[in-house]
Amino acid sequence: MHTKIAVIGLIIFSAANTWAQKQSERTENRRALVEMEHAFAKAAATKGTRDAFIEFLADDGIIFQPGPVNGKKFWTERQPRKGLLSWEPVFADVSRAGDLGYTHGTYEVADDTKNVTEHGSYVRIWQKQGVEWRIVMDVTNAHPK
Repeated sequence: MHTKIAVIGLIIFSAANTWAQKQSERTENRRALVEMEHAFAKAAATKGTRDAFIEFLADDGIIFQPGPVNGKKFWTERQPRKGLLSWEPVFADVSRAGDLGYTHGTYEVADDTKNVTEHGSYVRIWQKQGVEWRIVMDVTNAHPK
């Protein structure tokens, strides 16, 4: 009887430990994804929106203009513009496998005189490619502040 109780206790302990490890990994993946989103926003502020998108998009990443297009091709063919696209993630999550994630937040577009010309929301789907997260889909929705 004591052996059965000990085995059941060991199974429960092992399952709880595995669950805790998975939760810890998922938390770390979320943190890494949010850090990547912040690095992307910083790159847009320092290098410009065009170059930041070229750097962070996956080669086959999709953006909507308004329909789906290859993001790298779109941004590569576009001339750099003055002004700033800035954003802040408000939520992020990752898959249990840790290879897909998404971020959601708000953005603003300001012209070269720092006058805000657009507000909106975004959702980005990210995929871990090697050790780096890359944007595989970027969807924005302009709306009043």
